[in-house]
Amino acid sequence: MPSWPKTQVRPDLLLRLPRELRDEIYKEVLEQSGQIPLKGSYYNGLPPLFWKDPNLHVEALEIFYTVNRFFMSLEGNANTPLTDQWGPYPEAKANIRHLTVTCAESFFPKSATEFEETLWCSRERRRWEQLLELPHLTTLTIQMQKTHDTSLFTLDFGPILYQLRATHPDIKITFTVSFDTKLQIAWEDPRWTSPGRYHINTSPAIPYERMGYVDVSDLIAPPSDEDFKYVKDFLPKKSMPAAPQATLGLLSETVANRRVLGKAYVVKEPALLRVLMEGHHQIYLNYEKGGRKGG
Repeated sequence: MPSWPKTQVRPDLLLRLPRELRDEIYKEVLEQSGQIPLKGSYYNGLPPLFWKDPNLHVEALEIFYTVNRFFMSLEGNANTPLTDQWGPYPEAKANIRHLTVTCAESFFPKSATEFEETLWCSRERRRWEQLLELPHLTTLTIQMQKTHDTSLFTLDFGPILYQLRATHPDIKITFTVSFDTKLQIAWEDPRWTSPGRYHINTSPAIPYERMGYVDVSDLIAPPSDEDFKYVKDFLPKKSMPAAPQATLGLLSETVANRRVLGKAYVVKEPALLRVLMEGHHQIYLNYEKGGRKGG
């Protein structure tokens, strides 16, 4: 929590300054070095002075959400509007520039068309669509925990990333993946130290070391001409081969090796994934233009 000066400053004196100078003061006072939890961030983010005058309050909130980086989880109830999660002030949604979201991978044994027909208004899709309500989003970092083997499932969020690029041409999207949830469950499985078929030793358990998130942003980039040619020549049926199982390939590796090798366990054919995501976006657009039924 920031430590604010105790010296009293009269709000009316600040209001006599030009707005450009006040903005510089706001930035100097409000900019924080680390990421800020989005929920309730405004309570600790503003010094008492900026709560005393409604004009200062609005201006300070605008700069606060503009200059700082925030993080939030997309694991909450999608029926709850983002404004409830972000606080009662519209300045959050209107001005936020930099956001990190954490999430777990979803799984849908459906085609892109089936998803857009039956699950387009699902909780999983709505949690991502909320990002489209941010008019000034400049940088988005996604931290996803992989929960399934075989491939990377993008049906819930893939078209939304394309829409963000369309409405925010200069946006920078960083996509990172971790296998820590899966690997830690396997690492702490009691069968490895319990007497019986899988018994290895009776020494005290070695704590699991987290690998963190690996940047795999190229996997969700728009496909290149080379991607389309590769898929046409070698994967004409556009059927994604299964990726290696992370729990078998990464569990015995060091943390450093998990980070180096992790990308190979996300998806077997990156070019095909990019082509499939682009195709899904076209399906999404067709359904949006044609009007949605139900929901």
